[in-house]
Amino acid sequence: MLVALGTLLSARDDILATVAEGILDHTGASVVVAAGDRGAEVKRRTEHVTGRRERLLVVDTVPQTDLLPRMAAMVHHGGNNSFTECLQAGVPALLLPFSSDQFAVAHDAERAGAGVCLNPVTLSSRSVGTAVARLLSDPLPGLARLSTEVRARGPHWAARRLIEVMTDRDSPMLADGRAVRPCSGSGRP
Repeated sequence: MLVALGTLLSARDDILATVAEGILDHTGASVVVAAGDRGAEVKRRTEHVTGRRERLLVVDTVPQTDLLPRMAAMVHHGGNNSFTECLQAGVPALLLPFSSDQFAVAHDAERAGAGVCLNPVTLSSRSVGTAVARLLSDPLPGLARLSTEVRARGPHWAARRLIEVMTDRDSPMLADGRAVRPCSGSGRP
């Protein structure tokens, strides 16, 4: 199991520790936690997890795209990159959205049957453990199809498509066909 909340949210050592504890207490999975500069605090918060510490590895960072294909599942913040990388690797995800587009990504993941979402504000080790145990035992209905689609398109599909759209126009245009004007720098339109 990989647990990573992105660069900004790795500061939530309380959430990282709760997630690690829940996985260790309720599954037989080993856990790799990418804790950023909060690794010492995550280790301190999980000291009481006796008899299972050999299944816990807390590190600053991980090569996420290299590690994911070797993981049974991932717990992440619902960032677009993490979610897409899980799809690319065919790995089910438990999403803990904290802000902005993470809520939309988490909702879409659940709706598509490619992930499960929990509220990080009300999170408990039991709710995490139960959700992860379910991810590990029950295949998600949409994961295989979406994973196949993401792999078929490849990582550069969107970039190629954007370049095509941009080069089809002589100048930048808004959706309604108006030309984009450069910013005057005055703060006024």
